[in-house]
Amino acid sequence: IDEEASGTTFKEVSGKIVSLVLVPLPPLNEQKRIVNRIEALLAQTRHLEATMATAVQTLSSLHNAAIQELLTAVDPDDFAAKWQFIADNFDLLYDETYPETAVANVAALKQAILQLAVQGKLTRQDPADEPFSVHDRDFIAERDRLITERKLQVRNIAEREDILAMCYELPTNWSWQRFGEVVFFQEGPGIRNWQFRDKGIKLLNVQNILSDGSLDISNTDKYVERSEFEEKYSHFLIEEG
Repeated sequence: IDEEASGTTFKEVSGKIVSLVLVPLPPLNEQKRIVNRIEALLAQTRHLEATMATAVQTLSSLHNAAIQELLTAVDPDDFAAKWQFIADNFDLLYDETYPETAVANVAALKQAILQLAVQGKLTRQDPADEPFSVHDRDFIAERDRLITERKLQVRNIAEREDILAMCYELPTNWSWQRFGEVVFFQEGPGIRNWQFRDKGIKLLNVQNILSDGSLDISNTDKYVERSEFEEKYSHFLIEEG
């Protein structure tokens, strides 16, 4: 039928062609038995689908509860016990038999790992460690160097109560610091289309940053003239580290 059908948007075939098609035809009583058997098997598959849907929902709920227990553990022993439950049931919680659920559970686990990291729960704390201080001489010297080289701007920002309210209890040697005071981050220069050249100093563009966080420098081909870079944009140079 497919070979003889004509048309593009809507396929059609003539009654003459359909009349010539051969079909296997069992006795009438056997046809009825076949229909009954098909209906019984399809009913079983519908029951199986419902059972699998329930299993998937149960698995997802179990995983969410296990992750929540891990995130809310109150002490190292409690944390170890909650993680042991996940470790003991790892093959079940991340069973590839249910690919969509497994993908969602893995994503939730990755998010939990990052959250645990910033809560200081992934590693052992050592009371002998020197706490970070914005008054550290090496830190001050490095910050002053970046300011002198126009790589860092000091921003005077007022405290915000809604941000302060997000602070949670940290390990003893940790401290809350404003991001802008402890991390160097740089906005890019405002370069216009007419400044682009076919060669010179390569520009890192938004398109070079892939969704997984990696870089593909070959993804764009934009440059500025070396003389213009040296005059205006040298402080935007990306450095190792």
